[in-house]
Amino acid sequence: MVFLSAGVRLQGAGNNLAQLRVQLAVAKKAEDEAAVVELSRRILEITPNDSGLWEKRARKQLNSKTMIVVMRH
Repeated sequence: MVFLSAGVRLQGAGNNLAQLRVQLAVAKKAEDEAAVVELSRRILEITPNDSGLWEKRARKQLNSKTMIVVMRH
């Protein structure tokens, strides 16, 4: 088992898509950015044509990088 920052638990490769989506919802509610990015990546491995999730993931990563740049200045 892998644990991410806010305690959102991820299990091994045996996760199915429904379980990953439930975990993603929990991670979003907990505002666990690292877990959201990782779970999104795992879901996209299973459903690479999920354009909505690709967009959300890209926006999340862009916002994270923007915050880092702002914090450095």
